[in-house]
Amino acid sequence: MTGMGWTMDLRTNETGMRLKWLAEDALGQKQEVRSGKLREACDGFEEIFVNMMLKEMRKGIPKAGLFPDSIQKDIYTDLFDQQVAKEIATGKGIGISDMLYERLSERQK
Repeated sequence: MTGMGWTMDLRTNETGMRLKWLAEDALGQKQEVRSGKLREACDGFEEIFVNMMLKEMRKGIPKAGLFPDSIQKDIYTDLFDQQVAKEIATGKGIGISDMLYERLSERQK
C-alpha cells in the first residue's frame, strides 16, 4: 500500500467521525435543523461510498503500461476519484443518499 492509500484511509476515518458527530449533534436539535444535518450526513455517506466504489472499479482495469506505477500516479488517481465522487454525490448522485434520508427521517418521527 502506498503512502497515499494510508492518507486516504485516514481521511475517510475523519469523514466518518464527522458524520458521526453530525448524527449525534442532530439528536438534540429542532426538526428543521435535524433534517438538514441528516441530509448532510447522508450526502457524506454517499460520497464515501462512491469513492470506495470508484477505487474498487479502478482495481479491475488492466494496467496499460503507458505510465509507470509511481506514488505520484497513485496520488493523482486517488485525488481524481475523490473529486469525481464528490461531484457525483453533490449532483443527483446514485440514490443512496435519498434512500438513507427517507428511511432515517421516518425513524425520527
